[in-house]
Amino acid sequence: MYVETAGGVHSPTLSGTTQLDAYRPLFLPTVLIGDSRLGGISSTIASYEAMLLRGYIVDAILLFRDEYYRNWEYLAPYFAERSIPVISVDPPPERQADPAADASVTENYYQAIVPGNGPSAILDVVKHLDDCHARRLAELESMPRRTLDSIWWPFVQHGHVQREADVNVIDSAWGDFFSKLKDGNGPKIAALILEPLVMGAGGMIFVDPLFQRVLIDVVRGPSPRIPSEWSGLPVIFDEVFIGLYRLGLQTSSALLGTTPDISVNAKILTGGLVPLAVTLASDSVYRAFLSDSKVDALLHGHSYTAYPVGCEVANATLDIIDKLATSEPWREAREKWRVSEPEKVSQTSVWSFWDPAFVNAVSHMDNVAEIMAFGTLLSIKVQDDSAGYQSHSARALLESIRTAVNSDGALSPAPGGSPFGIHYRTLGNVAYFMLSLNTPASVVRSVEERVCTVLQNRR
Repeated sequence: MYVETAGGVHSPTLSGTTQLDAYRPLFLPTVLIGDSRLGGISSTIASYEAMLLRGYIVDAILLFRDEYYRNWEYLAPYFAERSIPVISVDPPPERQADPAADASVTENYYQAIVPGNGPSAILDVVKHLDDCHARRLAELESMPRRTLDSIWWPFVQHGHVQREADVNVIDSAWGDFFSKLKDGNGPKIAALILEPLVMGAGGMIFVDPLFQRVLIDVVRGPSPRIPSEWSGLPVIFDEVFIGLYRLGLQTSSALLGTTPDISVNAKILTGGLVPLAVTLASDSVYRAFLSDSKVDALLHGHSYTAYPVGCEVANATLDIIDKLATSEPWREAREKWRVSEPEKVSQTSVWSFWDPAFVNAVSHMDNVAEIMAFGTLLSIKVQDDSAGYQSHSARALLESIRTAVNSDGALSPAPGGSPFGIHYRTLGNVAYFMLSLNTPASVVRSVEERVCTVLQNRR
């Protein structure tokens, strides 16, 4: 594990101690970021020596390649004598005034330093760090046996020290405390279960897709020889809430850039008309239970397993969704979010039925901490010093929109033009609204207007 820090090695933490002293008890492997500017040779070596005095293990030194000062040319042989590689990479390009041009040159920069194919200094660093970690573990794990074979302890009856488990391996010492190697026999993890993109159970928390992708890659370990094969821990997507275009995407797999081993869908599948859920599994997971032996079978079922009425309703729902995905209201919503190609929308494009101008306006209100719109979902977090499940701020702030009102006398977009109240759900200081996949745009605009009015009047 690597913890990214900011500032210099002696920069203070929130507790007041320097970063060197604050992180030292963790005894993590370290990558030192060198200074490529004027005076950088001195500050880089000084930082290394400060870390060395405190017992840090520095696995590598990275710095930008400044063609004027060329600090890497001096630092590389200096640290080579200490068996520490120095890797220099080109600095990022200057920021462009045009956002599109800036995104393009930045993407080209990252492609250059981490190409899809061919050699890469950054990838070499990653391999070196992996090798250092493997050597360190091998060294620690071999210590008990080597100790029993070579060491004589004074004041110890050697007959009492016969097993490797009897040897106390001290990994490090800091102050009055020793870090002891602990045998990794902790609880076994069976699988990774996650709600992709939005954690509904956690209070409508929008999760960084990159974090979830990295988490999946870590638990799966090295890629299998065949991409469709199960590797490492099985990954299960709980798409009961977000699946089937709730977030404007048929599935979260394309946005995350990976597919689960098992996925679960429900809710929109039948719209609550009848109870039904579907469990999807990759072929390798399915074949794990495919056997003539009862021992290998998945002996589980329930009253609503694949019953005809539920399956027929689900099939009808999927047919309706396919038509909606290419309908004019959906096309207009995509265009507002600058998404115009329907075949790409269902895969990776992020868009919402909520108007981007409305979302932007609410985001600037003083009583709103944040707002997120994704497909049919709108989440508004209210400013509140006592945030959390115990808070009632979201309900109190938006309570008036539950009441049907018609202040201007105009007909509403509801059936018959009658006034209507708006139902929403709160989780502490978070209020969220959900549309149907076929909610008319006129209804959405009316809800947006009511929400804006209430938030503005309660500022």
